[in-house]
Amino acid sequence: MQQNKAPSFLEPRTILAVIAVAGIYFGWQTYLSKKYPGYGQPKAVAGKVESATAPAIETGATVTTQEAKSEQIKALAEKTYSFTNDKISFVLTSHGMGLKNVTINHYTDKEKNKIKIGMSDSDGLFEMKIGADSQPLDFDVVEQAPGHYVGLAQLGAMNVKRELIFNAQTNSFKNTVTIQNATDEILKGVSFVIPEKVHVHPSTSFLFPSYEHQDFFVKNDSKHTVNFSAAKE
Repeated sequence: MQQNKAPSFLEPRTILAVIAVAGIYFGWQTYLSKKYPGYGQPKAVAGKVESATAPAIETGATVTTQEAKSEQIKALAEKTYSFTNDKISFVLTSHGMGLKNVTINHYTDKEKNKIKIGMSDSDGLFEMKIGADSQPLDFDVVEQAPGHYVGLAQLGAMNVKRELIFNAQTNSFKNTVTIQNATDEILKGVSFVIPEKVHVHPSTSFLFPSYEHQDFFVKNDSKHTVNFSAAKE
């Protein structure tokens, strides 16, 4: 009676299948690295990304040589304003005029949960600071209309006005900052925080890589993508 031979891993069809899978995988990785520069590269600080840009200075504003105070004249009690529609919901706080509990209402993950962005235990999405490591500015906020907020803050002799408008048609924010009586404090730069908790995925293998990852597209003086795939807390 003839025994059937067990299939060998070295059979030509098996080898060709492994080569085909490897070719597709590396081809896909090459495509992603070209389309998204920096894809898959770990970031030294991935928990929070800050984009610093120069503020708009009103004509006639002067920069004084006196040392600016690092503390505001008075600390304002936190105020919050809620906004929701069929596509997005968020809470704006007067601390930095940052956004909390930002939820994308018309998208869900594979567990059917609504998508949340800008997740942080301390920072708000688009929170404004003078200098990257300072506390957020405390604004006296007035809600002009749902999704339209104007805030005033004082830092020493410097007056800061920020207007944040949510456009429901384009699902975007328009941010305008005006500085009056600019002092040396402004030399620290203006920061708008993009916080995000890093979600660590289960381990993956060569044949079963994970394509779930978090990206932020940041446009400042240049364009770049911040990839959280290989990040650590």
